[in-house]
Amino acid sequence: VEASDPKGWILRPLYRFYLDRMLPLVERFFLKGAQDFSMLGIYTKTFGDSSFLADCLEEEGLKIRRHRFFFGCATGISGSKPERGGRQ
Repeated sequence: VEASDPKGWILRPLYRFYLDRMLPLVERFFLKGAQDFSMLGIYTKTFGDSSFLADCLEEEGLKIRRHRFFFGCATGISGSKPERGGRQ
């Protein structure tokens, strides 16, 4: 599961404001020295969602299920390797 950019969600501007403006302020005032939260907004803009990784895994022959959580604010992938016929 990865934090994602929920494109097409009506509340996306509020979510972006929270990630881009509010989390860095919380980090600055309460978590002095940490840089994890301030990068979350940049990360989600660049990453988008897990679609590219899911496509890559499918191209390699894996069975993939895509998941959206919290209206697309987080996305995930689960899957399995297809069974081959017969015992090996």
